[in-house]
Amino acid sequence: LNMPFEQINGTTTANAWDYSGYGYTADISDEANNASWNATGGFDGNGSYQFDGVNDLITIDTLLDTVSNSFTVSTWFKVLDNTGSTQTIFNKHNINAQDRMYLFLTDAGVISFDYEENNNGYLTLRPSTTWVAGEWMHLALSWDVDGPSIYINGLLENSSSAGVMRAGTQSDFTLGSYDGGLGLFLNGQIDDFVIFNRTLSDSQIWALYTNQSIITANETSNGENWTVDVTPNDGSEDGAVVRSNSVIIIDTVPNSKPVVESIRINTTDITTNNTNQTITANISLSDADG
Repeated sequence: LNMPFEQINGTTTANAWDYSGYGYTADISDEANNASWNATGGFDGNGSYQFDGVNDLITIDTLLDTVSNSFTVSTWFKVLDNTGSTQTIFNKHNINAQDRMYLFLTDAGVISFDYEENNNGYLTLRPSTTWVAGEWMHLALSWDVDGPSIYINGLLENSSSAGVMRAGTQSDFTLGSYDGGLGLFLNGQIDDFVIFNRTLSDSQIWALYTNQSIITANETSNGENWTVDVTPNDGSEDGAVVRSNSVIIIDTVPNSKPVVESIRINTTDITTNNTNQTITANISLSDADG
């Protein structure tokens, strides 16, 4: 999922567009009276969605229905006002199976990620940094085979050895509300909401926070074929998508160390080895890089 929440159609509605290529659809029913697009909002001032803390939400159908043990959520958020109750950034909740995960903010400034599987108790992961009303913050939540990790403003703050996450929660994914609109509404803004289908490295999460359009070296593997799809946007609407050339990664280590295979030392007359003889050394070495 890749939703930058920038203007795409020359209007102030329907700007929750997925650029990932997977075609996820965001439902903002009655946008005039629901989560609304703010043209000058966002951490970069290029637009964001604003939630009123009363009944606003965005629903994304089928997102994370099939959860793998390798994904990363990345987003910017800003709380506009402390409502005196818990506020939700995102939520995935299946009441029937009692599977749920959500990222919420308490009125005491605590940022918390909670995960429950099959009604067997919560895993809670909290960073040490607290949220402050009126300030933009970057948050990333990654999950690998060992469990989740949470980052605030590009830095790792906490992790857990929870292990495998169960797949198939089969419920709507919501922004700004708990359990599809039942409460804990956000009074604030959300920008650049992205979900990667892999666990990002510390350096890649730092690159997202510092707004660098790069793929760090430890994100690539030997034999991968990388391309870039570019959608131009002039602040009002999108142009045609253009795909780059391909780059195939040929080595996971860019500079291998040379290796000495053998070394042999001799004199000009090996029968005497006297002090008036010349000493020579013959070295055989190899270098995988050529």
